[in-house]
Amino acid sequence: MSYERMVVLRDQGLNQSMIARRLGVSLRTVNGYLNAGRFPEPKRRVDGPNRPSCLDPYLPYLLKRWDDGCDKAVQLWREICAQGYDHGRGLVYLYVARLRQGERPTQMADRPTRPTCPTKPDASVKEQCYPPREAVWLLLRRTSELSAVERVDVQAIQAMQDRCPSIATACRLAHSFIQMLQERRVAQLPAWLREAKSSGLPELRSLANGIERDRAAVVAALTEPWSSGQVEGQVNRLKLVKRQMYGRAKLDLLRQRVMLRV
Repeated sequence: MSYERMVVLRDQGLNQSMIARRLGVSLRTVNGYLNAGRFPEPKRRVDGPNRPSCLDPYLPYLLKRWDDGCDKAVQLWREICAQGYDHGRGLVYLYVARLRQGERPTQMADRPTRPTCPTKPDASVKEQCYPPREAVWLLLRRTSELSAVERVDVQAIQAMQDRCPSIATACRLAHSFIQMLQERRVAQLPAWLREAKSSGLPELRSLANGIERDRAAVVAALTEPWSSGQVEGQVNRLKLVKRQMYGRAKLDLLRQRVMLRV
């Protein structure tokens, strides 16, 4: 229940503003729920869905004209306007549409209600949902870099690992890969590649195959102090200058622009 989630987050030390951002509701809703001391029951509408319609007195006439063969909503609306109906054509169009579907209601409210689903969540409170890309980066960040709300979100995502072993495998391999790169543990690379290929996850298997094809460069990146970042930056600048000329300039002009930084 949403009220129970609010109580749990409050007991974890989150204030009402943080709880509102975590659950995706307004601060007023959180304040009202927590101050109530229990789950507030929804208020019932006094004028329910079966309240009478202004078109109800004219339905017998419309049904009779339909049986006579008149199926034009505009014509039917004009005829009941001559009898005193002083509203728009919307309800008449709606009633004619129901007649075309095979219904023969004697009141506009005579429509069977949809069965309610007992597992439908409370519509008054929306859970905070992360897109897949944001959820991945949230899991890969250090705990010290997370805010209090993000720590709660990470705990909720990690709780799903018991129900989905593939999430646990992906998180474990991703963390070990990041740690291997940060600490330059090149000796762990072969074991990580074997485990990634046998993980059963297509994304990790594809990553492992790509690293295997360019394994010498990856090993050099983990062992050598050199970086190709400067070279890649210059290549990117060269491509940018070339695209600015829309392919209409020759090599001599491109050289001048690059050398002079124009």
